[in-house]
Amino acid sequence: MKKITLILMGVAIYIIFFTGFVQASFDNEREYADEYEIYEVQSGDTLWSIADRFNDDRGIPLLKMLDQLYKVNQIEGAVIHPGQQLKIPK
Repeated sequence: MKKITLILMGVAIYIIFFTGFVQASFDNEREYADEYEIYEVQSGDTLWSIADRFNDDRGIPLLKMLDQLYKVNQIEGAVIHPGQQLKIPK
């Protein structure tokens, strides 16, 4: 009996966690902007510095802006190059 109770509690916790995670993922997708401005990467720029620069104008949390830069520009690593054009969410 004790074993079944523990299993049921584990399943309930898993369901609560998983549905919360899935909902948060959907909410995140809806928060990405539909409009962008184009920024040309300059020598010395990093994704972090670009996110920080544009974050000030938009009031978006810095990590969220960084995440948006990665996703909308389909960047997999941390390397960007001068002359590269990035979409910056408005």
